[in-house]
Parts: sequence; structure tokens; C-alpha cells
Amino acid sequence: SGKNFNIICTESRPANEGFCLAEKLGKEEIKVKLIVDSASFSLLPEIQLILVGADALSTQGLVNKIGTLGLALAAKKFKVDIHVLCITQFASKLKVKSLGILYLIIPLGAFCEPDEKQLRNAKTSSRMRVYAAGPTSNFTVVLISILLFSFVFMPAVQHAADGIGIISVGKDTPAEEFDIQSGMIITHINDTKINTFYDFFIVMNNTWANQTVNISYVGQENYTKSVVLSDKYNEYEKRNPESNNKSYMGKGYLGVGPNPFIDFLPILKNPFSDFPNNFLLFYIIPLLGLDGYNPIYSPFTDSYIITGPLSFIPSNIFWVIVSALYWIFWLNLAVGLFNVLPMIPLDGGFLFNDAIGSFIRRVKKNLSDEKREKIVKNVSLVTSLLILFMVLFPWLVKYF
Repeated sequence: SGKNFNIICTESRPANEGFCLAEKLGKEEIKVKLIVDSASFSLLPEIQLILVGADALSTQGLVNKIGTLGLALAAKKFKVDIHVLCITQFASKLKVKSLGILYLIIPLGAFCEPDEKQLRNAKTSSRMRVYAAGPTSNFTVVLISILLFSFVFMPAVQHAADGIGIISVGKDTPAEEFDIQSGMIITHINDTKINTFYDFFIVMNNTWANQTVNISYVGQENYTKSVVLSDKYNEYEKRNPESNNKSYMGKGYLGVGPNPFIDFLPILKNPFSDFPNNFLLFYIIPLLGLDGYNPIYSPFTDSYIITGPLSFIPSNIFWVIVSALYWIFWLNLAVGLFNVLPMIPLDGGFLFNDAIGSFIRRVKKNLSDEKREKIVKNVSLVTSLLILFMVLFPWLVKYF
């Protein structure tokens, strides 16, 4: 109060935090000037104090936006004081040495390093809350991302037409000759309705080489073309001989790769239906055997259209957002589940040790601390070895 000063805010791209701060200061009728990040150096001669934030702070220094170091060096040159604004965090009255956010283009998680000495001397309940913070944050991100994915964005996604989507077209095949392309949807073959991957397989298995079939498909328009099929055995012999089979002799071959995951749309929209089966299927989609398979990416998304209130978003941007949400969910669930395993040095291992220690303390009240810690260490060791054996056993059986 009573102080007369002016504030200069840099934009702080790409997130524009400085722009948002300038807007808030302006609403409070505080004099503020907004400048581009690169202009800050030219204004240093007239600046008396610099304030910066911190994405993470530790005893080794701070982590902040990429231009902070250059600004600090320039401030030293011009003898301008620079201060870092941050909050000293406490968890259950335990001082935190460092904390921050983990980025891989997008934020994937966070880290927190409490003071180890205080942590060892803290109450068991307080210590367990600290250990539980990491997995809890992972599972919170999992919940938020899956809710956004399945109940905000995916309801806008619909099939472009009833049928089976095409994700690939072989070179020099009947399909290519008749201009059938990836992203189109086959709706009928010889007047037989194609709704699923299984329908397509059954119909094609009942065709023969050199047969002329009528194929109806949807692209930018509806098409029906007569296509002469080639011999499946001969085509496999040229393209994929290791997968060839004598039963393919004389069978018809079109040369398209139908989308085997087109029936997964209801699961993507609600992975909690028929829980836990659909949820497990939702999670393992990237592991189902297609090299480089991304469940929310072209060509698998070419058979879908975006409808409703979110249709204003360009489709390429829409699928980037949806894909990012899926992988944030996927990675955080993987990290969270791994982190709760009862193995040291994982958080789950420390929680397990404290839980076992508390149980022994209640059951054997007269047991010395030394004996109790020895029992806890032995139980923890046996548990860790058991988990390791369960992980390695399938590989040992397979390769030895």
C-alpha cells in the first residue's frame, strides 16, 4: 500500500503464463506491460528487480522455463537482483527437499523428495501417507484422463458407415486395381452385408480365384464395383510365403487389410462396461500384435467421423488430443501399478514394510524394535523374491 511501481510481464511461451498474470494484474488496476520473452534483455537497464517462478526446486538448484538461465546471467551482468518465488511444501509436517513435474512433451507425472532423516523418524502413519502420495497421484491422473477420453471425447466418435474399415491395400492387388483405398468402408460383398471382421472373413473364404464379385464400399461417395479376385495361395506365395497354406489354393484374394478393431469402439467409449474384462481389453489394445499399433491413430481412425459439439475441432487435432489422453492414462496406470508392488525401493515396498511392522507391533507388543525390524526385512525379502520369480518364471519355462 502506498508504493508506486510498474510491472513488466514476459509472455512465457508456450503456455503463456505471463500473459495470464498480466491479465489478472490489469483487472486489479495494477500498471503492467506485456512483452515478448526475447525483449526482456533490452529492458534490463531500467529494471530494479526480477521475479521468476519454479517448476521444481531442490538443494541443487531450480528447474524452470528454458529462458530462465539466460535471464539470470543477464541480470548478473546488469547487477539486477533476481528472486525465485515458490512455496516450501510440507507433507504430514515433513519437509520436502524437492518436487516437480515430469515431462515428455506432455506432463506424465511428478516427483517429490522428502527429507530422509525426518522421514525415518516420523510416525508410521505420516510416513505411509508420504509413500502413498506417488501412486495416488498416478491413479488420480488415470481417472481424470480416462474420464476425459471415454466420456467427453469418444462419445463424439461414430462409424462413418456400417461395415468394415480398410486399413491397408496391397500393391498390385485387385483392390488397388479398382481404386479401393485405405480408410474406405466395405459394406457389402455380393449383396452380403458386412458388419464385422468375422463377416468379411467368412464371405471371402467362400469365394474362389478369378471370380467376379460385386463390392459396395463407402469413401467420399458410395461405390459398387465388380472386382475380379486373384488366387490367394499365389498371392501369399509372393507376399508372405511363411504364412502360406495349401488350403488357400483356389480361394479368392482381394488384397485389403480390414480393421480387426472396428468392434472396439463401444469399449473405447465405456471401458467400465463388463468390468474388468473390457477394461483389461481397453488397456492391452496396443499389445494385441500389430507392429506399431496405436489404437487412436490413422489408419484405424479413418473409418470414424466426429459428430456433435466437438465436431468443430479439426479431425487431426481431435485425434492428437484423444491419443494423448489415452497414452497419459496408459503410462500412469503402468507406473502406478509398478510403483505399488511390495518391493524395495518402490513406494509399495516401503508401504508394505510399514504395514507389516505395524501389524507385528500390535500382535507382539513385547517384541524389541531390533527383532521386529529383522522380521520385517525377512518378510520383505521373501515377498520381493517371490514377485521376481513370478515375473521371470514364464520366460524361464519358454526359453529353458
